[in-house]
Amino acid sequence: MQITQRWREAYEGALTSGDGLGGRWVPSDFTRSVFDSETGRSLSQDAAQKLAQSCASVERYRRYWRPSNDAQAVVEVDQTRRVPGGALVDTALVATVSRGQARRAEIRRNLGDLSKGTGR
Repeated sequence: MQITQRWREAYEGALTSGDGLGGRWVPSDFTRSVFDSETGRSLSQDAAQKLAQSCASVERYRRYWRPSNDAQAVVEVDQTRRVPGGALVDTALVATVSRGQARRAEIRRNLGDLSKGTGR
């Protein structure tokens, strides 16, 4: 939507100042070739997501979103493949699972040490 916002700001600026011709002219059907009419998402955004999901070589996929031109970009989607060729899943979930597995392994080691009488 940044394209639309930039155009609108330039156009409105030209209307109030009377300077120049306003924003860049685009045909009225322009948005149909750039945005999905049902979701409002840009087609390039969808293409990037589909590529990341279908290409097993992609290890991590992040999508940033900027609510306005002057706003800081924020991470909207952050996904990671836990195993090569596996599905992309939420990166925070992968980190949580990894921490849980490391903790279980540590507990098993400690229990093994206790059963041998070595304790920690």
